[in-house]
Amino acid sequence: MNPDESTRLFVAIPIPEFARKRLAALNKELPHLRWVSLDNIHLTLKFIGEVEEDTAELIRKQLSIIRVKTFLLA
Repeated sequence: MNPDESTRLFVAIPIPEFARKRLAALNKELPHLRWVSLDNIHLTLKFIGEVEEDTAELIRKQLSIIRVKTFLLA
């Protein structure tokens, strides 16, 4: 698979703003840890991996029709 023609795919949900703020505080308390940018923070539900772009588009289309009731992350 040519890396230029593939996409790293995963299914994720965004982290609420209050949790992002708490993570930002932890980031300051634990500077020895390697943190990703808070803009990229999410909760991965399923890692799919490297897939060809045409397969990625099919997966995106199928995922876009899924509807889930709102739920609370605690």
